[in-house]
Amino acid sequence: MQLGRWKESDQKHHIEVKNDEFLKGIDNCKSLRYMSLRGVSRVETLPESIGKLTELMVLDLRACHNLEKLPEAIGSAKKLQFLDVSDCFLLDKMPKSIANLSDLEVLKGFLLISDPGDKHVCHLHELAKLTKLRKLSINIGSRIAEKELENVGELKKITTLIITWAVVTEKKEDSHSTRGAEAPSQEKKQQGTGKDSIEDLPPKSKQSSDAAAEADAHDDGEDDVIKNPRLPHPPEQKPSTSDVPYNNADPRIKDVTFGTDATRMKVQPISDHEARPTTVGQASGVKSLTKKETKKIAADRSLDPAKVALPTEIEKLDLRCFTEEVFPQWIDPFKLRHLKKLYLRGGMLRSLGDGRGWKVEVLRLRFLKYLDHPSWEKLTTSFPELRVVEKFNCGKQSSSHKELSSWPCNGNGLWSKEDSKKSAADEPKAINSPPPETD
Repeated sequence: MQLGRWKESDQKHHIEVKNDEFLKGIDNCKSLRYMSLRGVSRVETLPESIGKLTELMVLDLRACHNLEKLPEAIGSAKKLQFLDVSDCFLLDKMPKSIANLSDLEVLKGFLLISDPGDKHVCHLHELAKLTKLRKLSINIGSRIAEKELENVGELKKITTLIITWAVVTEKKEDSHSTRGAEAPSQEKKQQGTGKDSIEDLPPKSKQSSDAAAEADAHDDGEDDVIKNPRLPHPPEQKPSTSDVPYNNADPRIKDVTFGTDATRMKVQPISDHEARPTTVGQASGVKSLTKKETKKIAADRSLDPAKVALPTEIEKLDLRCFTEEVFPQWIDPFKLRHLKKLYLRGGMLRSLGDGRGWKVEVLRLRFLKYLDHPSWEKLTTSFPELRVVEKFNCGKQSSSHKELSSWPCNGNGLWSKEDSKKSAADEPKAINSPPPETD
């Protein structure tokens, strides 16, 4: 059942329902294996009867911007393998029953926002019970919840890990308030030209060589494949910058309490673009945080590197809007011997660390405007096995901007080890334009 975006319908197409009444009776669909509401507005919750879909394997709720709650009954859908709740900006918690989905392989948009001592939500360490989970994306929505990253090493089977730090702006309000008024939705022209593609998953042996080459060139696409050739393939998302912008959705203001300082905050979703925090009640004229304000957020969020250990089987690591200037010490190349893909997007990072011994083959750097990495020679010394490098919109406010500009990337910011040996005229089409990247 595909009710959201489908095939060639791009993300400019707005899908809106009157309410979520149409989901009543969904439990009658006893044989339902695939269900997508991707990009459908005005769905605030799913019925408890979703737990009766005992054959459901794929549940795609990405970009359901009004979705506020996942029912506890979702843990009864025991055959669920793929769950995507990314870009659901009004979700305030993860139901505890998610830890009961023993067949889950891909979980996108897992929200960390509650106090680690909250017994009514699913915490990161509880996902350790999901022995088949191999791909996980985490959204950190509060400083207090960031401490849960100290438990990420318990997820020993994870091979792909995406961590997004939310950018927040604060406005002092009555600390007794729990939720602000709902802002009216705005139907504005949405940005981006990316398209979603949804199709039945064919056996790998039947895929065309061109499609396989393109997927390899874009360095994505394989991670979400559920290993069942009869299972419908969940859609691959193009860059999140093309998705419905937060201020074009139906935002709400939430109280988030950090320690004793109660403030009303609006969480700004992170995309490939630079962080663009908005002030509560601001209708237009987005204003970026100052460097001082961003550094303060980073200081409040700093982790003890001695307590954080990433799963050793990780093959792909994607950090988005990391708020510290120093490369995180808890990322140790000598402990991540299987890491082949490292993506760093947005944030305040000034360096890529001084570590050597990286096994990374694909390095993508986007919107790191303070990046101060000195030379291509030093980069290739630290990352001797690089096969592909992407540098897009980096170092514009650093002292080494000229040196970064001298990196041997093509006009689109891409360098390939193989194609560096050829003339520019012989560059393959796969690197002639910025890759549309999926998650």
